[in-house]
Amino acid sequence: MSDKALISDLTWRSLDMQRKAFPDMPHFVAPDDLESLFRPTRRNTGANIHVMSLAVVADNEKDFRSFLGLLAKRGCGLVSLEEDIGIYDGKYPSKFIVALWREARTKGAAKIGARVSADRKKASTAECIAKIKDKWPLPSKEVSTKTLLAEAGLSLNTVKSHLGSRIIAQHNYKAKVKRRETLKAKSNAKYPRMKRATHYIDEKKFRRMKDDE
Repeated sequence: MSDKALISDLTWRSLDMQRKAFPDMPHFVAPDDLESLFRPTRRNTGANIHVMSLAVVADNEKDFRSFLGLLAKRGCGLVSLEEDIGIYDGKYPSKFIVALWREARTKGAAKIGARVSADRKKASTAECIAKIKDKWPLPSKEVSTKTLLAEAGLSLNTVKSHLGSRIIAQHNYKAKVKRRETLKAKSNAKYPRMKRATHYIDEKKFRRMKDDE
């Protein structure tokens, strides 16, 4: 029997992830490619259909049961990695397989929901960070850390994880401004360019420095 891989976007795994799981097999995308998947060959010897999870087969029970019927009709087997089962020649009763499919769908839906929630949180945090990114290096006399945190609606640790220590950002910003002013003051033929400032603080050496509130 030949081996074929069935993939779909009905799972939290990407199509690319599913393809990589079966690199040496032809890939069929459910539900559009089901007709091609079950198309009889000249030898008509059936095939073993491999999936990452039973959840990729269908998003409703009616379609899943229809899929099981096609398996039996075409003499095909079904191998699922996540459920660690192989169905050959009706080895398992349909009720058992449907129960496994339901469980797989429930777990998959939970993971999809968690991923969507994480993506939304990440995007929201990035948007909040963007609001204060340009102000973070400014002197505290101009805008306090407390004010910036309130504007972003984030905790100090969250902001630091994205923008680094503020006291270091302020020092480096001050060094850049000083360098820029020096270049402007000495922009003549004798000093066309200045070397980059070498007195920046290395943040790694000052991880324990207390932020200037």
